Formats: sequence, structure tokens, C-alpha cells
Amino acid sequence: MYGGFSARQADLSAALIEGLEVNGLKNLVKMENSKTGQTMLYFGAMTVNNLPLLVELGISQDSGRVNVVFRVPVAPLRPLFMDSIRYILTR
Repeated sequence: MYGGFSARQADLSAALIEGLEVNGLKNLVKMENSKTGQTMLYFGAMTVNNLPLLVELGISQDSGRVNVVFRVPVAPLRPLFMDSIRYILTR
């Protein structure tokens, strides 16, 4: 993960919200998953031709690990969106 995010380990969710919003994704919801103990963040964006993009980030509190799930209804956009999120999180 990008050093700027991991350096803010104490408040990783705030760092991720800030980092993704600067890159055009809107934070839709932040919630705690009582079953897994993860902090869940949901971000959305629209392409220039109004196709929705949604990404779900699950932050494990004990390890600082982030699980990323892509929800993209238009299959050809998925690899492009994955590359963009990977770039934002690891640059």
C-alpha cells in the first residue's frame, strides 16, 4: 500500500477516504461490519457517459489489511477501474 496511507495506520479509513476523494471517487458510506470486525468503506463514481462504478474497501483493524471488491456493471470497465484503484492505493 502507498506509504502515505500506511504511515497513517492509526486512521487508515480517513486516509483512504481523503486519497480516493481527491481522485474523483465519492465516499458513499462508512460502517463497521459487526461479523468480521472490518471497517467498510464504499466509494462511487460515474464515467463521462454515466456508467456507475462502485468499490468496496474492507479494512481489518488488527492487521491494517485492505480488501478491495469491485462492483462494475459494465464488464469491459472492470480491468480499467481495477488498474486505477491499484494505482491510487500503491503509487
